[in-house]
Amino acid sequence: MCSSAGEVVRLKESVAVTEDVTQWLNRFTAEMVSTLATLLLECLRSSDLWSSKLVAFPSQVLCLADDIRFCEAAETAITAGASVCPASPRVR
Repeated sequence: MCSSAGEVVRLKESVAVTEDVTQWLNRFTAEMVSTLATLLLECLRSSDLWSSKLVAFPSQVLCLADDIRFCEAAETAITAGASVCPASPRVR
C-alpha cells in the first residue's frame, strides 16, 4: 500500500484481486489493518535505537508507537505521584 506522502508499506499477506470489487476491498482493508497492527507491535517490542526504526517502520506506526510510549510514561508518573509540572511542585 502507498500513503498520500508516497510512503510504501508492503502487506504481510498478499491479497488477490478479484472481479468482486467489494469483496476484494474488504480483504484488502482487513490485511492493511492487520499489517499495520503487526508493524506497531514489532515497533513497540523493538529495542533498536530510534534512528534504525526510522527506516524499518512507516511514519504512521512510529507516531503511534511514540504516542503509546508517552501515555505509558505519563500514566507511570501519575501513578507514582510525580508532579505534572516539574517547575511547580504543588501541581499534581
